[in-house]
Amino acid sequence: MQDQWLGGYRLIRRLGTGGAGTVWLAEDGGGVRVALKLLHPALADTEQARTRLTREATTVNRVRSSGVAHVVDVETDATQPFVVTEFIEGPTLATRLASGPLSAREVAALAEALRRILEAVHAAGIVHRDVKPSNVILHPTGPVLIDFGIAQEQGDDRLTATGMVSGTAGFAAPELLRGGRPSQATDWWAWAATLLDAATARPPFGPGQPAAIAVRVLEGRPDVEGLPGPVAAALTRALAVDPAGRTGPDRLCALLEDPAAWNGAPVADPGATQVMEASGGPTGPSGTAVLPAGLPGEAGEETRALTSPTRTMPLQQASAWQGQQWPPSPMMGADPAAAFPSSWAPPEAGVLPVPYLRRRPRRVPVVGLVLLAALAVPPVLAASRGTAATLLALAVLAALGEGFSWRERRRERAGGPRRSDTAMALAAAPLHVLRALAQLILGLAVGSGAAAAVWLGARPSLADPPPLAWPLEALFRASANYDPGARILDPVLQPLAWGLVLLVLAVAWAMPTSTGLRDGAGLVVGTLLGPLWARIAFCAIIVAVLAGTWLITTGGL
Repeated sequence: MQDQWLGGYRLIRRLGTGGAGTVWLAEDGGGVRVALKLLHPALADTEQARTRLTREATTVNRVRSSGVAHVVDVETDATQPFVVTEFIEGPTLATRLASGPLSAREVAALAEALRRILEAVHAAGIVHRDVKPSNVILHPTGPVLIDFGIAQEQGDDRLTATGMVSGTAGFAAPELLRGGRPSQATDWWAWAATLLDAATARPPFGPGQPAAIAVRVLEGRPDVEGLPGPVAAALTRALAVDPAGRTGPDRLCALLEDPAAWNGAPVADPGATQVMEASGGPTGPSGTAVLPAGLPGEAGEETRALTSPTRTMPLQQASAWQGQQWPPSPMMGADPAAAFPSSWAPPEAGVLPVPYLRRRPRRVPVVGLVLLAALAVPPVLAASRGTAATLLALAVLAALGEGFSWRERRRERAGGPRRSDTAMALAAAPLHVLRALAQLILGLAVGSGAAAAVWLGARPSLADPPPLAWPLEALFRASANYDPGARILDPVLQPLAWGLVLLVLAVAWAMPTSTGLRDGAGLVVGTLLGPLWARIAFCAIIVAVLAGTWLITTGGL
């Protein structure tokens, strides 16, 4: 299936496979790389399922964070439904952890960055449902969260079964295992499990069969061996079975940013208990003593110092973050200490906005070629009137594409859609028409040159070659009774003339400057022929009509 096309996207290579489908690296018609998630047909087998899938996929674009891979296309009506998202360069966190755990500073940076991303996701009313290392890409500008419950990567232990929720072993919260619904609390639990995995490079609840891992999750027994006492205790509390007793994300981030916690020094636990190093008495994970809150000697000032209230970054400050380099996780075999300058400090908390993602019409190369073949018929059979009709149709398509692109560029500059967008696009229609005509003139001129070269090469091989200017006379004659029109009924000359016109149109279509024409065709096809069966039926009807027209006008060969 490599290097094949699907729904206007060229599949390059497979990135991963899981229980819900396969993820491919792909390119759209403009050469932009995307991640295409080819879903199992069962995920969109009913109208309700298709509606839900489309809503969930497009809802991701409401998240105002640069740490989310946004959706650019959804196809649920096809036999092979798919979702297309931005392709983010970089290794996944799971790939990075294959070379060993992150350093303390790396874990703190990851915790803060992922916390900001999840806050933005939840602010948009979305629950991710599958936070885990394989769904975190380590981009140089910061981690990016992918796969909002739509597709899975290879190697995931699925927990899908009768009476169980879809999730990954060791990253599905206890309440999910008991049949509860996904919520913000389950996302934060999975976030803490991801941080524990990052700190140890081991499954957060140990290896083994999913059922055995689920038992350890329900018993609240994470694998914190080897971690400093305060860090181990805080992560254990964040992964508590009871959601009400879990350490909050703000407090956990504050503790992870405290060097004393990683050095094993006595610090105040950011939860409801205080964790102290002790040689005896009740102990918690890694030999730490867990004392009830409020005991004499509790350091109130230390507790306040470990708490960092969340602040929302104003929109105008977003550019400062865009220029800031988060410490990228080192690749396999690299020295973790060398990847982070000593002057680094975690970025401020907040919800980071991202620019409006410009919508692009679907690429329709196959349907477009069939459409061009149909548009090549009127000039051949209806002389100047047919030529005018074809040129008008091309101009309308190009103008529609130009108007749509202009409106999307306007929304991109404004950071989102506005009520006046469509009205302003209509007001600027003369500009769109002029741009469309300029595109067509250039494309048709180049295409005419290619067709003229073919005509000059093919004419000497004809038994009774018509005049050199016959193609122009045939296309622009005043009526079909003109002598060149009689030649058009010839079973050899008609396919030749048809092919020459189609060559002109195909070259004009393929020109790099003809984006308006291609976008316009994509809009029309996407609006009128959305389902795959409709596009197949349209192509079959056009081919049948063209074949019938040729047989009727020429009698065949």
